[in-house]
Amino acid sequence: HRVPAEGDVVLADRLLPRLRAALPGPALGTLLRVIHTARPAEALDAAWAIVEGSDRERVEVAAAFLLERDGARAWPWLISRSKLDPDLGKAVVKTMGFGFSRDRTVFAALPVRTLAEIWEWAVSLWPYREWQGVRSIVSGDELRDKVLVAIEQAASDPRTTDEALNRLHVLAV
Repeated sequence: HRVPAEGDVVLADRLLPRLRAALPGPALGTLLRVIHTARPAEALDAAWAIVEGSDRERVEVAAAFLLERDGARAWPWLISRSKLDPDLGKAVVKTMGFGFSRDRTVFAALPVRTLAEIWEWAVSLWPYREWQGVRSIVSGDELRDKVLVAIEQAASDPRTTDEALNRLHVLAV
C-alpha cells in the first residue's frame, strides 16, 4: 500500500468518480483538496456541479473550497446566492473556519471591486456592534477584518492604489 504523493495524477483520476458519492461534508472537502493538487480544473468543475445541485452540507463544503481555490468566481456567486439565503453565506464562512488566517492569499488575487463587495456583504451579515468583550476569530468578524486589510494593502500597491482608495472612501461614507 503506497502513500500518495501530493499532486498524484493517478490517485486524482481514481478519486474523481467518488465525488459523485454521497460523502459527508468533511470527507468531501478532503477529497476535493487531494484531487485539486493534481487535477485542479476537474476539482473546480466538480465543486461547481456540487454547489449547483446537492444537499446543504455538501454545498457548504464545496462553496468553501471554491472560495479558497476559485475566489474570483466563487465570492460573487456566494454573495448573490446568500441574498436569497443568508444562512448559506454564514454557514460557508463557518465551514472555511480558519481559512482566512491559514491562507493569506485567499484575497490576494481578487480585484479591489470584489473585495469591497465582500466587505459590504460581510457587514450586512455581521454588522459592527459596540464592543461586547467577545469576538470570534472564526466568523464574519474575521472575514470583515481580513477583507478590509486586503483593501488597505491594495491601496499601497501602485497598480491598485487609486481604485482601492476610491473604494475605501465609498465604504467609509
